[in-house]
Parts: sequence; structure tokens; C-alpha cells
Amino acid sequence: MPVLASGGRWERLRSGARVGDAGREPRGESHPRGGRGGRGPVERRAVPAARTRVGADRRAGDPRRDAAGPGAPRRPGDRHGRPARLLGAAGRLMTEFVRVGALAEIPEGELRAYDVPSGRVVVTHDERRLFALSETCTGHGCALADGTFDDRSDRLLCAACESVFDAETGEPLEGPARDPLAVFTAREVDGWVEISAEPVG
Repeated sequence: MPVLASGGRWERLRSGARVGDAGREPRGESHPRGGRGGRGPVERRAVPAARTRVGADRRAGDPRRDAAGPGAPRRPGDRHGRPARLLGAAGRLMTEFVRVGALAEIPEGELRAYDVPSGRVVVTHDERRLFALSETCTGHGCALADGTFDDRSDRLLCAACESVFDAETGEPLEGPARDPLAVFTAREVDGWVEISAEPVG
């Protein structure tokens, strides 16, 4: 029914409302001055995304990086990693070589020991080829660097247990040794001897 509100305005009383409520703001509606008569529907707005800091890691959020996790293997060229194995044009793994010394340091027919990432190797050569094998004799764990190399038959002789090995294949030929020596790929580059970081096979 119509009632007289403050200011002389006639307003229609809502159904179920009291006469004294005619001049009041409805509950739950925004007041023009910024107040609120009660709890109304909350307006949800999207929060703007934070801007990336200048110089921030652009790789963050890369799904390929996240999927790999913190223990992902390092890429070739990363510092403090193991020697890399690179893929060649045919998609095959190319062996990483380690430069160990000058060829002039190894007189023909003599043995020299060097360290590579996978262990200690003994290097020798004849007129045509370089040989590199594990430096530990499989007979009794002796040091093959103390032995001799027969460049006529390409055989290594362990001075301690007298085991004899084929310098090309590492296979034991005589003596107490029963297991072959690990064989490494060896090459000469501009007067330097380079050995594969890992044994062949």
C-alpha cells in the first residue's frame, strides 16, 4: 500500500515489509556511499597474471623441462658433467675422446698409464697402431704399466703374474688371467694421443 516516506515522497510498501522500513535501504544492496546493508552476491573477477621479471628464467614452465625433473641428464656442453656422447648425422652415438698425452712420450714398444673418466688405461703402440687397454691385470690385479709389450706379436706381458694378453682384443692368452681386459679406442691427432672415455662395447 502507498505510504508517505521522508521528503514527502509516496512509496509503495513491499509485501511483508513494515511501515518504518519504507525509507531504509534494502538489505544486501550496495549503498551509494559505498557501504553495504548486508551480505549480497560476491562479484568474482579474474586476477591479472603477474608480469615476468626482466631477466627471469625464460625456461620456467617449459613442460619438457618440468617433466624431466631435477635429476634430468645434462645436455652436451653443460659444465661439470660427464664427457658427452653426441649424435652424428646418422643418429648414432659418437664416442667422446680424452686427450691424454703426446705420442712422443710413449716410445715404441713401451707402456704408459693414463687416467680417463672410466678408469686407468695403459697405452702402447707399434709402427702402425695405437693400443689402449685397462691398466689392471685380470690375473691378480697387477699394474700392466710395469709389464712389457711385444710389438712383433702385439702381446702384453704382465710382469707380476706373467699373464699374456692380446693387445688388440684384450683376450688372455697365457698365465693365470681368465678374463679379458677392457679395450679402449685410441687415436693420434696432430701428435697427441686421444683415448675414448668409455671402453669399446
